[in-house]
Amino acid sequence: MEEGPKEVILDNGVRVAVESNPSCYTVSLGILLKVGAKDEGEKAGIAHLLEHMLFKGSRRYDRKEIARITDMLGGDFNGLTHKDYTLYYIRVPYKELKVAMDILVDIFKNPLLSSEELEKEKLVILEEMRERDNNPEEVAKEQILSLAWDGHPLGRSILGSEETLLSISREDLRGFLSLYHHPEAVIVSAAGRLEVPTFLKQLEGLLGRLNGLKKGGSPPPEFQPGEREMVYSTTQVHTCIAMESSRVDDESHYAYGVLATLLGGGSAARLFQKLREERGLCYDVEVDDLALEDGGLLTIYSASHPSNKGILGELIEEELISLRDKGVEEEELRRAKEQLKNAIFLALESSLQRMMRLALSLHYKGRIVPLEETLEKIERIKGEDIQEAISRSLSKGLATFCLCPSIGEQRGNKVSTRD
Repeated sequence: MEEGPKEVILDNGVRVAVESNPSCYTVSLGILLKVGAKDEGEKAGIAHLLEHMLFKGSRRYDRKEIARITDMLGGDFNGLTHKDYTLYYIRVPYKELKVAMDILVDIFKNPLLSSEELEKEKLVILEEMRERDNNPEEVAKEQILSLAWDGHPLGRSILGSEETLLSISREDLRGFLSLYHHPEAVIVSAAGRLEVPTFLKQLEGLLGRLNGLKKGGSPPPEFQPGEREMVYSTTQVHTCIAMESSRVDDESHYAYGVLATLLGGGSAARLFQKLREERGLCYDVEVDDLALEDGGLLTIYSASHPSNKGILGELIEEELISLRDKGVEEEELRRAKEQLKNAIFLALESSLQRMMRLALSLHYKGRIVPLEETLEKIERIKGEDIQEAISRSLSKGLATFCLCPSIGEQRGNKVSTRD
């Protein structure tokens, strides 16, 4: 019988979110650290570098052994660095949970952080930077954060810069790792087919006591409206527009989620219809609401022919003003809310997504938020809530970033048919 999710606090102070589903063939385990890119100080990129280094060998598993075992298990074994957290996770067939847990906890508690591996991994991340820089979409999406949150760590690239990356030492990594090992910074989450009492006993034995340093606080970002352009090697103009949204623990967060769906949540969304279907100005348009502990941004991205740069931004702003002043029809609002709720349902088919939902719920909300509560709050959003959210955001202004081709690249651009 499937059990509902529950939270347990271990004797060492670590919070654990667990959900058992006996009908599932997999189990996903994650260790979320409430430490991310915003906590780096002057060492921009250290959180991401440390994420890489944890997979390069631990006290009981060397780098090749970790790769061999996890490949043999056939699961997902990875990490991700976010603006305000870092997550290490593994998804395996349920019978392999014990060995998966052993490896994941050992790389978290006892990474080697060898000097030799550190220098090699810096080279790997430099290549990751170059790969990003070859993708104008990624560059534009990073630059809009830099513009809107200018001067704040949340506006910096998670990869850091070449200068800051190369300056990071093994001692720096050790110091940053100590922030991981404070009990208040650690959330363990598991979902799938597992025996909860057995899992908790094994987990507590593996984790033992944690005696890391408690991280300090950080000021929230201040939204900065404005415009910025950058010449780049591209044949299109890549446009990003951002407006301030809300923190993830603010009730208006749900209104911005519905708004993002209304504007760019698929082929029926307003901006897709207006920019592509009615005007043929772009291939696609993306709208995302980045909601964090300390603030939020709603961003709109699209790429188009250089001659469309002005009209693209004008039409996006026009649509925002129209929603603010005229509101949204009830049927359109209903469809957006159903789309958002159904996307949540579809994600819950995966033990990995269930595990991440539990971990992020504890991180951002301080508790496991029942699914029914999330769905109810989405359902309660009214047209006035959307208007109020847009009005509040537009009163702060818009941040607009354009990645533009050089004159020579504009002349060499050829028109191609759209799918």
